[in-house]
Amino acid sequence: MKLSKKILPKVTIIFSAAAILLPAAFFLLKPLHNLQNPTTDSNQNYLDFKKSLQLSKLSDQVSQIEYRPFFNEIEFVLNDQQGSTTVILNSQKNIYKQVAALQKTLIIAKMENKHLSFIDLSLKHPYATLKNN
Repeated sequence: MKLSKKILPKVTIIFSAAAILLPAAFFLLKPLHNLQNPTTDSNQNYLDFKKSLQLSKLSDQVSQIEYRPFFNEIEFVLNDQQGSTTVILNSQKNIYKQVAALQKTLIIAKMENKHLSFIDLSLKHPYATLKNN
């Protein structure tokens, strides 16, 4: 009887300590690289926009980037030898396709020796405005 009174409190202390320390040790030893960073859609669109500019090799010509999430638009200025061109893209559409369309538009304008002052790819019917000389 005396032996069980001495052993029982020690066993209870050991089990309760194990119940507290094991989850704490599991949490502390869990690798931190498995944690995920949540991103919003607008942040992901902006990152895709930056990546598409780098892939298209237009990133060195881009300045004054303005992201307008309320209108779902990204506005920026392209600077080249002929001057500057204001461009508006839609952040809800595929940004890679819009940048590809922008590249084609710039190539056609260059082949015809024209300069574009404004390109709006955010609408259902995109348009470009030529600069008056």
